Amino acid sequence: GAPPPQKPPFVGRHSKTVGQLFRAFIHFYARTFDFDEEVVSAWTGARVPRQGTHARLGEAGPQIEDPFDTARDLGRALSDGALAHLREEFARADALLSAGASLSELLTPWSPPEPERDSSTSEQGSAEEPAV
Repeated sequence: GAPPPQKPPFVGRHSKTVGQLFRAFIHFYARTFDFDEEVVSAWTGARVPRQGTHARLGEAGPQIEDPFDTARDLGRALSDGALAHLREEFARADALLSAGASLSELLTPWSPPEPERDSSTSEQGSAEEPAV
């Protein structure tokens, strides 16, 4: 008969739970991965330095190599604001998970606090103008 199908090389190599893998993923992107100097390479399955076709002009951010067109950067779609929010979310998730938060706590919708208003301008603007 035909030989038995072979397992992909990644099957059975790890004994971590999905939760442990998720926590490691968050921690890696919050504290280890260098968004300014590294590329996420789906093609090689590894992180690689930015160089050659991976060099990026303008702002730094996650460079995500398109597995079908390695010269294409899927991370270019992120604006500076979206990148800042992504990094904040990785840091927030890492802090919550490090403190033992549950997945439901982690997934609770969150938004950044509103910027504080300058009290000197808000007081002046709130005074009513006299009727003329």
